[in-house]
This record gives sequence, C-alpha cells and structure tokens, in this order.
Amino acid sequence: MYHCKFTFCITTQFLTSYSELLRKQQSIGLLKKALLLSCILLIQSCVSEDPTVLSGEVVDTKTGLKIPGVTVLVSVYEKASFLTIPALYREDTLVSDSQGKFRLVAPYNEQYSRFTINVLKEVASGTFEFANGQDCSPYDCSSFLPGKVHQFRVRIPLDSL
Repeated sequence: MYHCKFTFCITTQFLTSYSELLRKQQSIGLLKKALLLSCILLIQSCVSEDPTVLSGEVVDTKTGLKIPGVTVLVSVYEKASFLTIPALYREDTLVSDSQGKFRLVAPYNEQYSRFTINVLKEVASGTFEFANGQDCSPYDCSSFLPGKVHQFRVRIPLDSL
C-alpha cells in the first residue's frame, strides 16, 4: 500500500511538472511568435525610401541652346505650420556640365514642402547673386514621389550671366 502511495505521489508530481512544462512551452511559443512578428514589422519600417532626383538643364531663353558651366542653387524648404515661413532644410550648389545639365540626388523626406532652382552668376571671386536679378518660382514637393526623377528646363538669358 505504501508502494502505491509513493507511485501515486510520483505520478501526480510528474503530471503536475508535465502540465507546467506544457504551459511554459506554450508561453515560449507565443513569445517566439510575438518576437517574430515584431521583427517583421521592424524590418518593414526600416526599409529606406528611394531618393528623389532633381535633374535639369540650363538653356538660353533666346536661342534654346544649353549653357555649360552655370552655377545652379537648389534650396529645399521644410513644411511649416499655418501662417509661418518655411525654414530652409538644405541647400546644394551644382555646376551644369558640358551639356548644360545638372542633377541632384536627395534622400526622400516627407517634410519637404517646396524647393527653388536658381541660376547664379559670379560677381566677384566667390561672391554670387541671382542671374537676371530674380529666382525661379518655387516648386511644390507634394506631388513628388520617392524613386522618381523630376526634370526641369531652366531658361535664363545668356547675357545675364
């Protein structure tokens, strides 16, 4: 009889340990699934957007000929709250190539609100001003998509350079 009690105690203890083990395995399984789901979501959120490319050429307004070696200033502004002036986010100075073309690759950012493309002329060594005394009208960035190439044709009178 004592032997039976001992077996019963061992069996009961074994069943209790086994059920706890099953519960722990189920908890670990749920934890693994939650961790896997978190990793997948984290990886998806870390995928970087393709950059936005601003590409263009500078041409003479009268002849339509491309103008090489022109300094182009691209200014990008961030979104601003209502009735405030947008702050300058970044500025890049480029020089058009032998074909009058320029290209700027900028990381896509939803905070960009607008940008301007200006042609500069050098008035003294290292000193520039807007050619023709004005800048181009600002372009709205809301229609820009990541990974796209946006092309511009900047027309400027050759005699203003």
